[in-house]
Amino acid sequence: MKCLIYSPNSQTKWMKDYFPDVHPFFLKILNKPLLEYYIDFCVINNISEIRVMINNSSRVLEEYFEDGTQWGVKLSYNLAKPEDNLQKILFKNSNFCKDEKLFIIQGYQFLHYHKEKKQYRFLQSSENTKLGDVKNGLFLLDRTNILNSKLEEIEECEEPELGITQIDGIKKYFALNISLLKEHNQEYVLPGYNNDKDEFIGKNVVCANFKELKKPIMIGDNVQIKSKANVGPNVILGNNVIIDSGTKVEQSIIYDLSYIGSDLEIIDKIIYKKRLIDPFSGEFTHIVDNFLVSDIQEKLVQRFFKRLLNSVSAFLLAIIGLIPYIFFCLIHRLGRLRSKKREFYVNR
Repeated sequence: MKCLIYSPNSQTKWMKDYFPDVHPFFLKILNKPLLEYYIDFCVINNISEIRVMINNSSRVLEEYFEDGTQWGVKLSYNLAKPEDNLQKILFKNSNFCKDEKLFIIQGYQFLHYHKEKKQYRFLQSSENTKLGDVKNGLFLLDRTNILNSKLEEIEECEEPELGITQIDGIKKYFALNISLLKEHNQEYVLPGYNNDKDEFIGKNVVCANFKELKKPIMIGDNVQIKSKANVGPNVILGNNVIIDSGTKVEQSIIYDLSYIGSDLEIIDKIIYKKRLIDPFSGEFTHIVDNFLVSDIQEKLVQRFFKRLLNSVSAFLLAIIGLIPYIFFCLIHRLGRLRSKKREFYVNR
């Protein structure tokens, strides 16, 4: 089986106001790009080849996913015009679509599935079937007549364990993230260490007091949370984030490369670089004062953690170096005590 993924440009226009430099398939949900959820689902269901249709080339997207080798699939890309519908996409990719069953993800949406479930009735169907509609849905097309399939006439499949949520605006995007973090965080492969329930912690996280973090919470890599900061519940911190002292963050998403100043209150908000976004009203504010909210350079954060790592390593090496020194000092002192005892008995 193969998979074709296509999201028309018209369904992602809302992103330009909030995430102007983020490719739609690279928009993060629980610190993980949307496309990666699609790939995970394909891997679970033994789909070996994936074709992603994109409206414009994206270096970041292609550098991250490359050819899919990391996931054990063959991943390829092809360009689509804004006016292309799904039928045109099928004809343009006719060579890819032939010879095998074709699973289609059509529209800008999130797939609801469970990482432990290996078979879905939808994908086992011997006939053409769909979930959703032509603009936003999942399709399974038989290999024999893919190009001539009348998509509007395909019958709907009842699949209670597989669902879709259309991401059609900032409010839906925010609600989806919070809902997944609160109620469905065990159903997907998510980044970070999950040693405690409802807690996902990335690499190189420095926190003044981990016990003060309120669950559920997700923290990315290279994050610093300073003293007296109050973080959680229902908080998603991206990679390379700094939360300064005395700041309260609750039910919010802090995107990658963000600095949050001291003594602030961030509740029900999305922070993307210098944008303070209210997901309920759709309004956003550009923060001018860098002491409040600012975007930070990835290299600066990595440099901080490298210095921290080097300092800790140097301290550990110093401790290790002291052990043999102390050991030899003890031996030397014991030797001197024994020699004194020997001299005492000889003189007597």
